[in-house]
Amino acid sequence: MKLIIEGVDNSGKTRLSKFLAKELGLIYINEQYKHLFNFKFEPNQWKFFVNGFNAQTLNIFGCFDNFIKDRFHLSEYVYSEYYNRESFLPFDTIENELLKMSDVLLIFLDSDFEIYQKRVDPSEETVTFENKYEYNAHRKLFIQAYLNSKLKKIHINTSKNCWSGMQKQILYFIEEVKKNS
Repeated sequence: MKLIIEGVDNSGKTRLSKFLAKELGLIYINEQYKHLFNFKFEPNQWKFFVNGFNAQTLNIFGCFDNFIKDRFHLSEYVYSEYYNRESFLPFDTIENELLKMSDVLLIFLDSDFEIYQKRVDPSEETVTFENKYEYNAHRKLFIQAYLNSKLKKIHINTSKNCWSGMQKQILYFIEEVKKNS
């Protein structure tokens, strides 16, 4: 199974990714797997590859059968739109490639501004939204991208679900997707 974990900032993507990797025995694409790729990375390119998106990122779907990717094409779309920059690949192109593959599941984590404020770690290099308007504009783009996705998908609001309830809900949904694939 290939899991894509997407969502607004500080919605719990990394926490969920690490949990699912451990629970389901999936590879969590991060720094420790750099040596498995045949790409030649520039000094800062690996961090961008792991945390973001570039044209080569689609190749990870051919490297592993069972893994989790924290942030992928929805984030690429959202940040391209939000910062008015060119996207590496069009959203539809990426979606069409993903639809050709089996067992790809998109998990979208949503949250609200009040929860975001509680979870922001000032020591981390992340986008910081100064007000609710900025955050909601960002969130709206994520929701739009999620709704436009044709992948098998699940939407979880992490500001309303307790952690253990969210885990159970996602594990159940993953099992259902596996049965129906």
